[in-house]
Amino acid sequence: MATTTPDESGAGPHITLPRTTITEQVQGDRSVILTVAGALDWSTTSRLVTAMQKSVNARSVTVDLSGLVWADSALLHALINTQRHLRSHDTPLVLRGPLHPVLARLFDVTGTRSYFVFHDA
Repeated sequence: MATTTPDESGAGPHITLPRTTITEQVQGDRSVILTVAGALDWSTTSRLVTAMQKSVNARSVTVDLSGLVWADSALLHALINTQRHLRSHDTPLVLRGPLHPVLARLFDVTGTRSYFVFHDA
């Protein structure tokens, strides 16, 4: 199922975004891998936040963004807040790519790329 949203002005043509999927894998060493695919916006990011914060006692949390084709600032907000939360519990957060060009631009334009640890798969 796809999500339909208005353009930035709230009028005009609609954009159809792919459905958001988030899967969780827990490895034997208590490392958590969250795989995100599709598109994330303000209405779907809370699902990722819940999954990341639930992993606070993990050895590490990896968020695989390689299947994510679109996201807005809600993703950055969620990642920054979760990074702070996990750091306070000594749990590292790693973002895995490669990133879709739209996401790479989001991190670059906002200057947030250096705040995170990135690993390409």
